[in-house]
Amino acid sequence: MGSAFASYDFVLPWKPGDLCICGSGIELALCCWQPEGFLRKRRKVVLPRPPITGIANAGCYLSQAQDCSKKLSREHYISKALLERLPQPILLTNLHWLEPNEVASYPLSALTARILCDRHNNALSPLDVEASLLFDAFLRIGSASAHGLQQGKSWHAVSGELIELWLLKTACGLFYSGVGSANGVPLRNSSVLNCGDLPALFASELPAPCGLYIRSKPGTTGNFNGKFSAALLSNKYGVSGIQFVMSGIELVLIISEDGVDFDLVRNTHMFRPGGLAFQFGKSRHNVVMTWPRPASGLISLALGSATPDT
Repeated sequence: MGSAFASYDFVLPWKPGDLCICGSGIELALCCWQPEGFLRKRRKVVLPRPPITGIANAGCYLSQAQDCSKKLSREHYISKALLERLPQPILLTNLHWLEPNEVASYPLSALTARILCDRHNNALSPLDVEASLLFDAFLRIGSASAHGLQQGKSWHAVSGELIELWLLKTACGLFYSGVGSANGVPLRNSSVLNCGDLPALFASELPAPCGLYIRSKPGTTGNFNGKFSAALLSNKYGVSGIQFVMSGIELVLIISEDGVDFDLVRNTHMFRPGGLAFQFGKSRHNVVMTWPRPASGLISLALGSATPDT
């Protein structure tokens, strides 16, 4: 196995004998390097451990699987791993119970809802862990830029599959908590989450053309100021996805083909890219995203001095 990885549009730094990027403690060549010749970070199982309980907890949005526990958890509808990285208390706007342009502060403990049973909440926890790796990569890269470090390289690797499922989990959190809204009305009261068998989606891969699309918004500098926005996407068929923006990098997860103009989305966004590359002076910082198949396409971003709002 060579370290050159043409399908990622850059050369990976890891050697066959290095410890695997997934943290297993096994050599890369024996773990996440696939026999077909590409890198796929080991996907963690996000299903409850058997045996199936046969319980359908009515308050859990995964009750359709009939594999719940009896007790509901108090789930952060946006990952605690992300919220903890923001200045406290957390400032929020564009919530349906606030006046236009009103900003309200909330403690971390207030941003929760009873929408998952304990069993499913624990099973989905690897998604929050993987998302935190992506957030930490962004923050480290932003810190290097903010301190004027114009030389050196850094490498980070995340599972694109798990980031997709984390966005799905976030969409479910916003929808079932009643926080996600359109025209001042909670989408939970006026629409449906248009994704079919929800437990099955968490157990498998979203079928293309559904999945993750990424772009760097015009004027993006890549300075990571800790601000983000998250909004459900909806049309006449129901909620079709979620848009998550952090420091000008826009992640869009499409969960339903109904009513979506994929040609329009592809004009501005890259589908399941192989990674993001950030350039500042002579420094280069790379975030590799791995998938079940060889990934192509690289989103390049110049780090600058301006700070976008999101």
